Amino acid sequence: MLNSFLVFCNHQNLFKPKERLLLTVSGGIDSVVMAYVFKEAGLPFGIAHCNFSLRGKESEADELFVKKLSSSLGVEFYTTSFDTKKYAKTHKLSIQEAARELRYDWFEKIRRKHKFKYICTAHHGDDSIETFFINLLRGTGLAGLTGIPLRNKRVIRPMLFASKKDILRYAVQKKIKHREDSSNEGDDYLRNRLRHSLVPLLEELSPSFRQTMLGDMQRLDDTRVAMDHLFSRYKSDMLRKSDSLWYIMFADLKGKEPLRFWLFHLLHEFGFHQSVIDNLCTLLSLKFKSGKLFRNDKFELHVERDRLSIRKNSRNKKQIHAFKIKKDTRALSTPFPLTIELLSFSKSIPFPTDSRMACLDAAKLEFPLLLRKWKIGDRFQPLGMKGSKLLSDYFSDHKFSAKAKEDAWVLESKGKIAWIVGHRIDERFKLRPETEKAFLFRLS
Repeated sequence: MLNSFLVFCNHQNLFKPKERLLLTVSGGIDSVVMAYVFKEAGLPFGIAHCNFSLRGKESEADELFVKKLSSSLGVEFYTTSFDTKKYAKTHKLSIQEAARELRYDWFEKIRRKHKFKYICTAHHGDDSIETFFINLLRGTGLAGLTGIPLRNKRVIRPMLFASKKDILRYAVQKKIKHREDSSNEGDDYLRNRLRHSLVPLLEELSPSFRQTMLGDMQRLDDTRVAMDHLFSRYKSDMLRKSDSLWYIMFADLKGKEPLRFWLFHLLHEFGFHQSVIDNLCTLLSLKFKSGKLFRNDKFELHVERDRLSIRKNSRNKKQIHAFKIKKDTRALSTPFPLTIELLSFSKSIPFPTDSRMACLDAAKLEFPLLLRKWKIGDRFQPLGMKGSKLLSDYFSDHKFSAKAKEDAWVLESKGKIAWIVGHRIDERFKLRPETEKAFLFRLS
């Protein structure tokens, strides 16, 4: 075990011999063996343990066990407790997701505070195989089929070279005591069901299953690295950025086959999954593409006339979507700069041709006015027309992009839309020969 560990860490260049490492130890056999291997190798390390308060006295006993283990190995010990159930409920997470989030945040704080170089987890080869099947069942790209990554920022997995059998054999040889987690015995979690049912069946069908799987996963990882290297040559030309907006021109996708591959690699970093990719492939095959909007927790993807545009999800921001304008208001800075002038009737009253200006009959306006985001069902009477029109139809007729529609504001007077801000005024509020006074609204 020791020789294989040293060869693996050296070959993978995981860390330097004198670098201080923080080992995450639960008390289970995997992490306890990792601690003994590090001690046998003479490497500098400390131990961190999380009490998730999920198994009552068992959790307390685990913490005490790891504290005594740290003392016997002569290394620093750090521990903390979490109310995991409360955290999961508050943040709408599963217990597993909550525990993962809590522990890695805390491990990183300890790493920084006490100047450890890396955080080490005890994931081994069998864990990586189980992760392959979990990702396969849930749906994944190539990266998900490579198992548990050896490195993830400041987290490293120095035990990935070992199988569970290797770890058990070492524990028996060294007479290493450890704690048993009762939650690992049941089949409540998908990983446990794979571990207890699927993997043994596959081993029965092929005795060399584990070695074959690890080899296949390594080749998939090699393929991923090569594909990432190839893709990086094109990415900067295809995924462009302007201020807070990313965009992909349809012209740059032309001839790129298979299209799903390119879209997946361009969009996966924004959290858009296969269902969105499939929808996009269908849309891009149509003559008329624009108007579709896809959202996830962090980003919005707009399908426009000649491109895909991506920006941060505006729904995540706490925004005020309506502002009152009093009769004596002469300027607004929010939601955008807007000046307001009251003009007396004369030849100096302009009839603006600039869409950023609106000159409206003061007698037709009833204050306070409301400046707000447009909504589905809004209607107005476009200047020069007799009948009313849905704003959504007006946007479509004038080929508004999905982003332009999302950003549209209206000026409302007593329930009537007087101006689609920056675009067109309503026929009912236009200047007439009998107009005596007018309000001039100007976008700065």
